[in-house]
Amino acid sequence: MEPRLTPSKCYCCRYTAVDTPKAIGVSSEELIEYYEWKANLEKLEKTGMKKMTREEAIKFLQSQKGKREISEEEAIELYYEVKEEIKKWRLIEKRLKELGLE
Repeated sequence: MEPRLTPSKCYCCRYTAVDTPKAIGVSSEELIEYYEWKANLEKLEKTGMKKMTREEAIKFLQSQKGKREISEEEAIELYYEVKEEIKKWRLIEKRLKELGLE
């Protein structure tokens, strides 16, 4: 079952659930995807995910060599796709904060 946005008025601002995506310049689906991304990010942060040093990352990647079937080109393409997606989510987050909705 897909979540439905209803035109009910938000208790903290003048925007309705339908107006909010328009106010920040995204579709309703993109806004829902943003909130899913944010929830997943918060879950990761709660698990105590630690950042790797460069040396740890290289060691991990070397230990995984041969275990995954992905070409270097595919890995680079995936990296840039993820980077662009994170950029999009950060922009939505910034716009929500500017409107006082975050």
